[in-house]
Amino acid sequence: MRLTVNGIPVDMNGSTPVKRKDGSSAPFRLLLPSSEFTIDVHALAGTFPIDAESVEIRAQGERLAIEPTREDGNAFHYFVPTDHPLLPRDAVLLIASIADVHGTRGESNALTVSIASRDAAMDPFEREDVWLLDFERDHFAITGEVGSDGAPAVRVLPGANGIADFDEDLRLLGLRSEETGSHASTVEHRGARGTNAIFRGFLIEAILAQLRANFFQAADGTQTRDSVRIRFLVRGEAGAPDPAEFRTDGAFSIMGIGGAEKGGDGQELGRAQIDWNNRHADDDSKDGLGVFTTVAARRILKEPIGQRFLGAFLPGSGTPLGMSNDDAAILAADLDPLRIQASAAESGASTSAASASAVARANTLAVAVGIASVALAALIAHEIGHSLGLVPPGLPPCGLFGGENSASFSVAPTDPAHIDTPGLNIMQPGTNLRFSDLATGLPQFNPLNLAYLRRRLLVSGAPCAKD
Repeated sequence: MRLTVNGIPVDMNGSTPVKRKDGSSAPFRLLLPSSEFTIDVHALAGTFPIDAESVEIRAQGERLAIEPTREDGNAFHYFVPTDHPLLPRDAVLLIASIADVHGTRGESNALTVSIASRDAAMDPFEREDVWLLDFERDHFAITGEVGSDGAPAVRVLPGANGIADFDEDLRLLGLRSEETGSHASTVEHRGARGTNAIFRGFLIEAILAQLRANFFQAADGTQTRDSVRIRFLVRGEAGAPDPAEFRTDGAFSIMGIGGAEKGGDGQELGRAQIDWNNRHADDDSKDGLGVFTTVAARRILKEPIGQRFLGAFLPGSGTPLGMSNDDAAILAADLDPLRIQASAAESGASTSAASASAVARANTLAVAVGIASVALAALIAHEIGHSLGLVPPGLPPCGLFGGENSASFSVAPTDPAHIDTPGLNIMQPGTNLRFSDLATGLPQFNPLNLAYLRRRLLVSGAPCAKD
């Protein structure tokens, strides 16, 4: 039988010292709040079926009067409620036991944790964190040209030019244009007018839905007990704050999306202020901070697979979105091939040639939105994660293994503000991305980082004091 807390793997929960690749080890202990965390018990298969009613969890020898909130086969998950808190103390021994249907009882591994009151200094979400996503910022003039070798080239000049950097990045990829196609500038859909605005809305809506999913929220932002207490608003939408009203002691933070690193050079996909334990509001929309979609666009344009995938839209070699006579109908049909074909039939157009071309463009756009939304949501979550306090270096309780490169669970080296554990981890550096990770599913925070974000794990004194 295995016992852990907050779904944290055994090699990261302190039940055993962290094992390093050089053969050394170091003990550590997780610091938990007195309530609102989970205790997870997994009963291994035995000779006889288990008695689900016989599970007991003890803290310092005393049985906890809590009921499982979820059962999943032989796994039991307990949420420690505020009306049955554990008393703060440096060392609390947790152990579980369960009996089979014949009454034979077995015990789990023992796990010692520290319990502390959740004070303001150790509470990253004392109140709901509000983040304004700024797709309108304008730090650069960004243009694309076809080089002498036929490959797209990107020029980035510092200084505002009156066009949102994010929009210029879409233009680089052929996903924005002068809207010269039939009805492209006048088509209205979902409250937007013109193919540029409609597609932009599609993409931002998809990014927002995936970003919320990264923080365990519904697509509309609805939260549950398992959600991170964070709210995302898009600049310009109803109810969104004015970025000019930002203050470090204010009620919202800002993440800028679009453009490149300061000066226009560099290969980093993003940069944010690191705010240990999320003590104040952060403005990550300033020049040199945020998510740099120009860098992402430049990478896509340099890759043959990117050029082939977007070939039908790329300026110079294809027809950018909004310049084909099909594009207004494609977007009005929400990129749905069946609706596109039906619309073509109703207008008397050929359902073989014209609609086939439109369906091909729609399919490319749908895939582009799907891939871009996952990738950009992960980048935004990564940079916001830094400004929420991730990843503090050192061992718990003062760190969360940031930069722990020699531990057995470390996949690849990182700097002290990142961590690279198995799978597609949101807080791993972009330089550590492995194509094999893409087969493991969507990007996600590892269990230790997620527990911190959910207020189910405390970090004291981050970053750890140096010896």
